[in-house]
Amino acid sequence: MHRLLSALLVILSALPLACTPRVYPHIAAPLPAAAPAVLEIDNAWPRAIDDFALLDAHGRFHQVSRYASSRLLVLYVQGNGCPIVRQNLAALTALRERYEPSEVRFLLFNANPQDDRLALLEEIEAFSIELPILRDASQLVAEALSLERTGEALVIDPSGLQLLWRGPLDDRLEYGAQKAEAQREFLAEALDALLEGGAPPSDVPAAKGCAITFQQPQARHQVDYAEDIAGLLEARCVDCHQRGGAAPFAMRNHASVQGWSAMIEEAVLTRRMPPWHADPDHGSFAGDASLSVEEQRKLVHWVRAGAPGSESDPLADREAELQDWPEGEPDLVIEIEAQEVPATGVLGYREFYLPEEIVEDRWVKGVVFLPSEPEVMHHAFVFARFPKHLRHLQERSNGGLSDFFGAYVPGMLQGFFPEDTGKRLPAGTRIKVQLHYTTNGRPLVDKPRIGLYFHDEPPEHELRVASAVNRRLDIPPRSPETRASASRIVPVDAVLYGMIPHMHFRGSWMRFTLRRPDGSEELLLSVPQYDMFWQRQYMLSEPLAVPAGSTIEVEGAFDNSAGNPLNPDPSQRLHFGQQTTDEMFIGYLLYRLD
Repeated sequence: MHRLLSALLVILSALPLACTPRVYPHIAAPLPAAAPAVLEIDNAWPRAIDDFALLDAHGRFHQVSRYASSRLLVLYVQGNGCPIVRQNLAALTALRERYEPSEVRFLLFNANPQDDRLALLEEIEAFSIELPILRDASQLVAEALSLERTGEALVIDPSGLQLLWRGPLDDRLEYGAQKAEAQREFLAEALDALLEGGAPPSDVPAAKGCAITFQQPQARHQVDYAEDIAGLLEARCVDCHQRGGAAPFAMRNHASVQGWSAMIEEAVLTRRMPPWHADPDHGSFAGDASLSVEEQRKLVHWVRAGAPGSESDPLADREAELQDWPEGEPDLVIEIEAQEVPATGVLGYREFYLPEEIVEDRWVKGVVFLPSEPEVMHHAFVFARFPKHLRHLQERSNGGLSDFFGAYVPGMLQGFFPEDTGKRLPAGTRIKVQLHYTTNGRPLVDKPRIGLYFHDEPPEHELRVASAVNRRLDIPPRSPETRASASRIVPVDAVLYGMIPHMHFRGSWMRFTLRRPDGSEELLLSVPQYDMFWQRQYMLSEPLAVPAGSTIEVEGAFDNSAGNPLNPDPSQRLHFGQQTTDEMFIGYLLYRLD
């Protein structure tokens, strides 16, 4: 009878409703020796894993391969409310302090569907958790790592992308019971062995923890190409992935997509594609191109199932033709003289006025800049130089650092301005352009054009551009995080439409915060993973009223380390400069006066 009650106690302590640790003083002494549940590994280590990237509870970006300068990376599977995880936090912190001098990095990993970011932040505060908690909302990474329970530690070689060992921290905790001290510290044994070039322990018991509930396990997720995948690709991908598009391959039919399916999974798991980098937990934006959690599961589960086809092929039936002017033929097309771009070399900016002059007052509702060779165009700015007697109506452009009339940068959507807004173009205005090209190994001739779309009647509001700029940058060599900030005071009531972050190759992250005169704050936009090749324009779903006296604070950081895959030279000390090998820190604001 006593054995039956003991067994029942152990089972009940493992139920999910057991949210707080149970302490049993009468079994604080070492538990009776028993045959451990050994994890049969059969020489399975090391095992190759796919690279992946996730945001942590604070909205910071983490990618396994970016820890390549570390010798080892430890992922500990965390879950809110799990008694074993909570009791292991102190031991895990001690291990981090012990092994970080040996270049071992520690991260927590959460795949529980019930633990959203707010819940994680509450757990962090309640238990003084110092380690970042990566949140796997889609559970796709947890599936790839074959996770079943919290409380498990995984040791990864981040440079070789290999799983070297997995198991519990130690043998101190059992379901509903604990020893006074651990007899074996499994994770420490594994780290010691691996750091010395040896084999980690193989006589490892199964990790104790709380079972992870998978909302849509791959084995039970039926995904159909025609019904679920083709439409998703057309909505999120095909605009660029078509003949003549900006992407490197075309999604013409099922066969072409299946051939690229492994690359599609990699791009989704590393958050490279779709190229939308706004943190989904902050702000709502028009034209959001990101994949929802459900869409990520559909796409990746379909790929992992072999990317099967269907009887019909909607992509093959789609007759798409890349149009020069997506918004239709402009009211005025200005052709710029052909620009010769050499095969190699570092090119300076090209600035010049166009010979055309605006002959009558117009209000512009949209500007599209169209290069003929987009692969070598880094950016282009279009400036409107008002006649002398009207220049007091303009903010100084400062070469695009403060204001611009139209812009082309990779990833920025072009087209019409927000409804009921336009930009003034008085008679006598001269158009100035700033072109910046990068070489790609072969000589090209670019023939850019500017398309202007006019309002028939003056709009209700004038759209303006301002910026918060920091020119005093000093980024040390090999620094993984050098912070910068800039601010813009709003002197009169205004309405904010959108924001554009701008940095160069070392740009890491940027966020925009509105601080109102009453002391309230609002995080408007957070870009945890800045990518110079996809400088998006983030337009708010609803325009935001900004009271006079407010400040818009722009904060961010640069990664000048070798861990930044875009970094051309980690040994370089960086300052503000025009070349992409220099750096910039600009937060553009699209607004109107109220």
